[in-house]
Amino acid sequence: MQSDSIDIEWVGPYGWPKFEGDLSCIPKLHGVYLMTVEYQNGYLIYAAGITGRPMPIRFREHTRKYMSGFYNILAIAAMKKGIRRKVWQGFWTETPAKERLAEYKKRQQKIQEAVRKQLVGFRIFAANIGTRKRICERLEAAIMNNLYYNNQSHSVTFQINT
Repeated sequence: MQSDSIDIEWVGPYGWPKFEGDLSCIPKLHGVYLMTVEYQNGYLIYAAGITGRPMPIRFREHTRKYMSGFYNILAIAAMKKGIRRKVWQGFWTETPAKERLAEYKKRQQKIQEAVRKQLVGFRIFAANIGTRKRICERLEAAIMNNLYYNNQSHSVTFQINT
């Protein structure tokens, strides 16, 4: 049985668009990306994503969703220690329940402050593997499946060393 392999070149770290600080801007690549935080001597992966459009466009969409309460918000200081501490449990739906929307509006200022800190703290890496849709989908799925598995077993094993 023949085994094909692909070498994956991760480029980065980049800063989150509009929150880059001293980091470089995300390149206009299409494909797979990692949202990470600095951790010990490398980077801890928070999530992987995929886009068929330039990454800066996709990240603007992510920013809007973070700011509107759609996504979970974590305490960045805890993330950098490998601890997952939620500041906000995201809606994960375009039409949230009235109670949840009211809670968000009540806490909006603090939640958005935590969002800004999280986005400043993220370090983005992009896979320089081209735009072959199936390969990108499989890579993103493999990373996310591994993260879900490791989250359930309470172990931190993903680290990117540059």
